Amino acid sequence: MNKGLRKMDEALRLGGKELLCLQAGEIEDAEVHSKKRIALVREAGRFFQADIAEDFKAKLIEMHSLQARLTEEAKRLYAALQEEYRQGKQNARQQRGYNKALSAGSLATPVYMDRSS
Repeated sequence: MNKGLRKMDEALRLGGKELLCLQAGEIEDAEVHSKKRIALVREAGRFFQADIAEDFKAKLIEMHSLQARLTEEAKRLYAALQEEYRQGKQNARQQRGYNKALSAGSLATPVYMDRSS
């Protein structure tokens, strides 16, 4: 088998790992796999020969399909992170309001409860 095709196979394998990492929310690991995958695809192109054009084309189509799945998963993860961030901001805003009410001290206590009679 041509060295370029072997590199494409390795890139596809790494792409599968990258997808699993994204699904698990392991962004840093996915990034490492992504960089290796990109380097392998670039290296594979250097070994392209006309006699393996059809096989190479098939690998590129498979890589394109994998990239579409990776993009979908990354968008899903991004949306989940945005929602998490929004919830965090809302919780912080609520906590600040709660702390402000507590620090107001006697203003939060009704007047009728303050009487010493």
